[in-house]
Amino acid sequence: MERRYPALYDGRHAAAGIGRLLWPLIGPLLAALVLLPVVAVLAGLVYALLALLGALGVEPPRVDVPTIPLPDVSAPGWLRWLGDAVSDVLDVLGPIARVLVVGGAVVYGIHRTWSARRTRREAEALGRTELVRRLGVALAATEERARAAGATTVGDAGAREA
Repeated sequence: MERRYPALYDGRHAAAGIGRLLWPLIGPLLAALVLLPVVAVLAGLVYALLALLGALGVEPPRVDVPTIPLPDVSAPGWLRWLGDAVSDVLDVLGPIARVLVVGGAVVYGIHRTWSARRTRREAEALGRTELVRRLGVALAATEERARAAGATTVGDAGAREA
């Protein structure tokens, strides 16, 4: 496939790289597009069931959930300082990260294309070397058979086997 359709082979690698880059962004959106209608239908069924029970005069049971007081917890000063420092760094790197991610994807795609071409060239060179070697072996075997049959020159028709 790589030798027969090199552009398609390189394009497959580029598409795979773009997919690996975009899947974390698009994957949750696609999951939400699938799950949102299912949740909406289930919510509608529950609402319709409650309305039907209310119309029939059946009162659904009420559950009183106790409130548990939560303790007042605050982070230590060093952890707040670390969080503020990380937030400041991310505020600076946020706009730069977009450019770096796109630039990294482009550099990775170029590297993969060059690597695939280099591998293809090496395989073709090895194939040519092997072809020359096999042709040499075949030519030597043919010449040996011809000499065994009594041929003295190339194309000697006088020494043909019956």
